[in-house]
Amino acid sequence: MPLPPPSDEDRRRSIRLRRSTLTTLRLEGIDRPSITIATKGEDLLQAFRLVRQEYGRMGYIQGNGTYHFSVYNLLPETCVYVFKSYDTVIASLTQVFDSPEFGLPMDSLYGEELDALRNRGRSVSELTCFVTSRDLRWRNLMTYLCKAMFVYSKQVGVDDLCIMVNPRHVPFYKRIFLFDDFGPERHYEQVNAPAVALRIDMHDIDARLEEKYSGFAFETDLHTFFCRMHAPSDAIVKGCAPGRKNAALPTGMVRRLLGDSDSLRCQLSDEQSALLESLYPGVCFFD
Repeated sequence: MPLPPPSDEDRRRSIRLRRSTLTTLRLEGIDRPSITIATKGEDLLQAFRLVRQEYGRMGYIQGNGTYHFSVYNLLPETCVYVFKSYDTVIASLTQVFDSPEFGLPMDSLYGEELDALRNRGRSVSELTCFVTSRDLRWRNLMTYLCKAMFVYSKQVGVDDLCIMVNPRHVPFYKRIFLFDDFGPERHYEQVNAPAVALRIDMHDIDARLEEKYSGFAFETDLHTFFCRMHAPSDAIVKGCAPGRKNAALPTGMVRRLLGDSDSLRCQLSDEQSALLESLYPGVCFFD
């Protein structure tokens, strides 16, 4: 799902980011902050609820369900990164890993571009569902979630990070985080909005960040921030240890989600159905 379009305030903020404290974590009012890849049912439910609340508020998803998730959340390797204030999820992002059965969400628009990477034997993942609690925006929580994702991606050998964004987001992601163009603007029917595909090559991003941010003040040096473990605040990153996540969701939680949410609506191939049945025996996904 493309990220929500920026407001006027978002655009003004992106212009002045070079002079701001990009990596300063503002923890006022946040109790025992931590970042982890969610494996507990309650953390996942809170993350899915937060996506529903915030994306629903912006008009990007419809329906009356409590949670928003997709069939990709049912896959064992999918990572839901959560930023928590004690036991409460206050920000989240999701990383989907390519698979023979399901591919990636953005295959629906950019399958040809993704196949070009696959044909070169590259390991591709997609970032989606970036969300922060409305009253905690501008705290740089998402920057720290992205660092956890970046470190984990290196640990598990990701070659390419891909995203779909609203065209109005493109300058921000290219100028600040050094994403490259990957696919042209196309209409994304699911959210009735345009989308553009962007990509980071994980093999050269360290050098590009160093070239871009060399000489910047510590608070705005994204090369040091992403590529080195350097700050006391890195201690908040937990549960993102080496080793690839490979755990299906708890079966009881899947039944609960299917009973509440109207998010899971897609046609499955025989191979996809067989995989889900092996992961979640006895669960009925579709009427």
